[in-house]
Amino acid sequence: MFDFLGFERGAGMSKNATAVTNPLHDFLVSLEDAKTVDEAWAKTLVHARNLGAHHIGVQVFTEGATAWRKWSTPKWIEEMYEETVYPAFDPKLEHCRRSLTPYFYEKGFWDRDPFLPEPRRLLDEELVSVGNRAAVAFPNHTASRQGWGYFAFTGNMERAEFERLYADRGSELQLAGIGAFNRIRMLLNEQEATRIGITNRERECLLWLSRGLQYDQIADRLGLRKVTVEFHIAKAKRKLDARTREQALINAVQLNLLDV
Repeated sequence: MFDFLGFERGAGMSKNATAVTNPLHDFLVSLEDAKTVDEAWAKTLVHARNLGAHHIGVQVFTEGATAWRKWSTPKWIEEMYEETVYPAFDPKLEHCRRSLTPYFYEKGFWDRDPFLPEPRRLLDEELVSVGNRAAVAFPNHTASRQGWGYFAFTGNMERAEFERLYADRGSELQLAGIGAFNRIRMLLNEQEATRIGITNRERECLLWLSRGLQYDQIADRLGLRKVTVEFHIAKAKRKLDARTREQALINAVQLNLLDV
């Protein structure tokens, strides 16, 4: 079942749950004003805690590799996860990679799972010590399918109470998580473009080139001369260390520069 924005409704989400509230609208608008990843993260953490979160987490993948990860839990939790669980023993990641359905996890949901990998079970015991008893991860995939990730919302409460919270506010949690993930991913893309030195116009030309337009068609669409488009593509090729425009496109996609 899908809600009014086309997002898949997860188990336990009430049909009568209010999908958009004024606080949610204000939060999503404020995210657009965030100029850095840290600023977007801080806004997201405040909003999530107002909704009842004890901790949150965001992870962004590009071409199967972790491009960015941040959790509000103590640093040693993330270090333990990296050393003992990630990625082979985390069922959440496989679910989020292939699905858009919200995924419930941590001790409150895995207590009776006989197939849970032991490293994950041990980590969950430690997570309880920092107030993570039950959690939901909202998967997110880019339109090009080159990138994916999740937004995780955790509560310091027993499973039944967490399920009631989700039934009441699941739509709002999901929309807030998707908004935060997308804004953080966009800011990461902008950071990478800045590091390489790709300008907005060069990226725009590459984007239309990737969609099959020829130089004269790109020029017409952008209101430029054909020679100007050729100039921008040539500069982008040098910055992306590519000998051909096809290689430039491949490099740009791999670096997530054209991910929209």
